[in-house]
Amino acid sequence: MYCLDRQEIEEAMKARGISSIQQLAAVVGLHRNTVQGYFVGRGVVSNNLEKMLDFLQLELSKVLVHHKSRSQQDALVANIVDSLATGFPNWTFVMCGSRASQKHSKYADLDIGVFSAKGIEHKEFRRLLRKKSEIEESQPIFVDVANLNRADDDFLQSIAHNWAFLTGKRQDWLMLQEKVSKYKK
Repeated sequence: MYCLDRQEIEEAMKARGISSIQQLAAVVGLHRNTVQGYFVGRGVVSNNLEKMLDFLQLELSKVLVHHKSRSQQDALVANIVDSLATGFPNWTFVMCGSRASQKHSKYADLDIGVFSAKGIEHKEFRRLLRKKSEIEESQPIFVDVANLNRADDDFLQSIAHNWAFLTGKRQDWLMLQEKVSKYKK
């Protein structure tokens, strides 16, 4: 059975200024009994995984990797956004939809809104859509782009609960957020 090294955990707690199991539990949002269980030797790996590792004669430390993000998906989105943003330096690019909320499938479409405090002319938006079509042909996902300058209040409110700044003018991003927050009042 794989358990936590209590001494290592306690040293890390001290380094972070955590003085008790209860305090640690509160800070990380776990019930104190859950944390206490790990301190008294409760296994941290499922029985099924332990069976598999035993059969394969592998140590847990040899097979664990820490994924901080969906790096390949992040790289895909970054590549698309960087390609789209080139040529539109005064626009703000915002991600919305399932990818922004981190509740998407591998090949979910990428929903992007564009905004500019100076406005976006229709011919410039069409130029962005042509560029999007070119980029999309070589990508495994579809990209939807909305002109947030022309979006109605209901649409902006519906995407605002899980949108995320991608690139562009931060001041315009703040202005857009302020604009939507006024609708909610």
